[in-house]
Amino acid sequence: MDGLQSVQVIRQPSLSQSRHPVYDGKPPEDHQMRHFALPITLFIPLSLACGNPAETPGDAAGDPAGADVMLTPATEDVYTVGAMEGEDWEIFGRIRSVHFDQEGRLHILDSQADRVVVVGPGGSFVRTVGKPGEGPGEFSALRDLVVHRDGSYAVVTFGSIHRFDAGGEFMGTVPADMNTGMPMGAQGLPDGRLVSSNTLRMNMLGSGGSVAISAGEAPEGRAIEVFSLEEGMSELLYTAWKLPEEDPEDGAISVSGSSAAVSLSFQMRPPRAFVPGLHLGVLSDGRIAVVDSVGYRVKLVDMDGSVTGTLERPIAPTVVTEAIREAERERLRAAREEGNAPTGEVGVMTVSGSSTGGTTSTTLSSINPDDVRSVQVTTGSIEEMTFADEIPVIDDIAVDWEDRVWIERTGENGQGLGPIDIMTADGRYVGTLPAEGLRTPWAFGPAGLAAFVELDEYDVQTVVVVRLSLER
Repeated sequence: MDGLQSVQVIRQPSLSQSRHPVYDGKPPEDHQMRHFALPITLFIPLSLACGNPAETPGDAAGDPAGADVMLTPATEDVYTVGAMEGEDWEIFGRIRSVHFDQEGRLHILDSQADRVVVVGPGGSFVRTVGKPGEGPGEFSALRDLVVHRDGSYAVVTFGSIHRFDAGGEFMGTVPADMNTGMPMGAQGLPDGRLVSSNTLRMNMLGSGGSVAISAGEAPEGRAIEVFSLEEGMSELLYTAWKLPEEDPEDGAISVSGSSAAVSLSFQMRPPRAFVPGLHLGVLSDGRIAVVDSVGYRVKLVDMDGSVTGTLERPIAPTVVTEAIREAERERLRAAREEGNAPTGEVGVMTVSGSSTGGTTSTTLSSINPDDVRSVQVTTGSIEEMTFADEIPVIDDIAVDWEDRVWIERTGENGQGLGPIDIMTADGRYVGTLPAEGLRTPWAFGPAGLAAFVELDEYDVQTVVVVRLSLER
């Protein structure tokens, strides 16, 4: 986006993102303060872990009604890194993500410092990778980090993906911009490719005084795509289910322009609450665990795009009542009062520059800021928001190193945090963590390691690493 470097965008968190405290700007699948949770060593009876093959997945713990079997976590502190004062490497500006490799090293992405900090299994400093700049192995507009189990990784920035080997040596870049498709919130596949349910694409095409927005060559629907780091190209893996639109015309973007300088105005539909999210996790055999529906259903998608199995429990979605609607509006009003206005409020991006005449056919990455006078983006307000008929049962998922799927259920009536179910990839129900206790970690590691990012009263970020076990 070289031509838009002076454009400032005021972007508010989405309805689903604003359910949890947010300070790090993580992608939608990760917008949560995740405080204690982990990959696990289970000290539970074999019958609870395995169940009877004749039983449904929800009955694997032996309860014919599918009632929750509660688990009690135990944590052992391993180390904590991060400080207000100390060595340069341990002072974090803005932690966007953390990842373990198979040796137990922790890779910490600091997007404010434009670098990755690597910490050893005992918490000692190993190295930093990258620094601010435009050269090979240097980062600008650092967005995301994918760490493969062997320790090699890909760093996603606006415009490119930087590749490094397990020793931190720079291996080259792959183009990734909003014209060809930029994978956001990507996860690594065992074969070295990336998978993402949030590939950004946008083209701005204009002639004379009018401008139109198109999605480039983006697949239709909610696409899960696989991105090759060798070829820099993406391909469609699976098209997720999408809640039917209330009125397709409400989503049309109207744009206007002038002959002296471009002045764009976007009008979008009001926000809609309780829309099912698209959540995914990667299993060690390359299959993708996908949640795209209202009900309790985790699909297991093979690399040929076929669904090879599902994880289910007999938990029905909640019907949205007027009381639930008003509670959600009130929650968002409170967030607005605290300065965390959700999507549905007004966002504005403006560019000042001299007039150079009318627009010509162009793309978003090459548009000249001097041709743009202002851009006004307006969406509906909280009072105008609409609601899905039911609240989705599942709010998020994650996969640990033992291929157990951590399934975060939506809080009661769509408010707050819900309990977390743990299921194996073959559909066996292990147990449930209570809503008020342990949460899914920011990162899973080998041998039961888990990492959590915490923020103290002085807004200092620390990474807490624990080893955790669960008992009934």
